[in-house]
Amino acid sequence: MALLKLKTSTKVQATISIDSETAAKLDHYAAMTHAPADQVIEEALEYLYGKDKDFIAFLQKQGEKSAPVSLKLKQKPVPAKTTNDA
Repeated sequence: MALLKLKTSTKVQATISIDSETAAKLDHYAAMTHAPADQVIEEALEYLYGKDKDFIAFLQKQGEKSAPVSLKLKQKPVPAKTTNDA
């Protein structure tokens, strides 16, 4: 049995539009952290979701209701590979 429990998640590809200055800052942040831009965005959003008390309360109030879809997905979700998926 593995000592570590690795988080598996389902990845989706989406199309978004952001301001060119924001995109440039994203590239710089990704370069500084030696991480891909996708990971920077994902980590930034997770940080925001965890810190925004109004959003946390909103999610608790929403319960299992789904939100209106506003993200334009490019394809169906694909399970992400983990280091255990050799």
